[in-house]
Amino acid sequence: MKIPTYTQTAGLERFPQLERFSVYRATHKRLLSEDPTYQRR
Repeated sequence: MKIPTYTQTAGLERFPQLERFSVYRATHKRLLSEDPTYQRR
């Protein structure tokens, strides 16, 4: 399975460069706790 990096995540271009990883990480943590499908991937 190929795992995309945060730089390939759609929508991050809307955030300033310095905030992108923080936004990605926060979203990743939220999805891990709330979305069963995301957890399995």
